[in-house]
Amino acid sequence: MHHLKGGRHILIMIGSILIIAQISMMGLIDYIKDGDTFLYLSFVAQGLGGFGGGANLTASMAILSSFDGQEREMYIGWIEAANGIGLLFGPLIGAFLFSMGGYQTPFFSFGK
Repeated sequence: MHHLKGGRHILIMIGSILIIAQISMMGLIDYIKDGDTFLYLSFVAQGLGGFGGGANLTASMAILSSFDGQEREMYIGWIEAANGIGLLFGPLIGAFLFSMGGYQTPFFSFGK
């Protein structure tokens, strides 16, 4: 079994925290009625999520680089498949949750 080495595990943790912060901010942002503040905080939240996602992906690929040959290729394939499935079904699930509970439901369902 491969262990996380160096700062990779810390980078994954920071990335995950940033993604959770983004999702939580997007759920709470509906309470802001000022259009300029809403727009500004939307960009800040998406920036946090972008940095978090980039940190997670970079650290994950760095960990995978320690695997050998076919094992590495298989795990990269799993990561890419999971990414594709998320891109395919994420909007569908989000739209369903929105229709069931409103704007905040999709964010608070996934931001726990």
